[in-house]
Amino acid sequence: MPLWTLCTPVPTSGLWADLTRCAQLGYVAAPACLIAFTAWQSGNGALANLALDRAIADTPGYSMALLLRDTIDAGAPPSLAVLPMTPEEVAASYSTAPGFEQAEQWSPGASSTGDNGAS
Repeated sequence: MPLWTLCTPVPTSGLWADLTRCAQLGYVAAPACLIAFTAWQSGNGALANLALDRAIADTPGYSMALLLRDTIDAGAPPSLAVLPMTPEEVAASYSTAPGFEQAEQWSPGASSTGDNGAS
C-alpha cells in the first residue's frame, strides 16, 4: 500500500518535517513530497510549493514531486485528493488500469513457489 494513502494533513506533518530536516542529501525528496501532499490536501499551497522546491532541489527527477508540482500548477483543488483511501480502494484503483494483472498476495514466510509456507 502506498504510504501517501495513510497521510492526513495535521498529525503527520511534523513527522515529515522532522524527516526532511534530518535526511541526508539524496533522501530528502520523499519526506518533502509527503509534506507537499499533506499541505496541498489541507489547502496550504505555499507550504506545498516550498516542500516541492526542496524535493526537486534534492532529486530533480523525483516523480512524485513532478506529479504534485504539475497538479498544483494546474490549479487542481485539494478536494481531488479523496483520502484516506482504504487498502481495498487502493487495490481497486490499481486493478482498473488497462493491462493490469492482479499479482498474488504476498505474505510473510511465503516461498518462491507460491505455497505461502504451508506444508
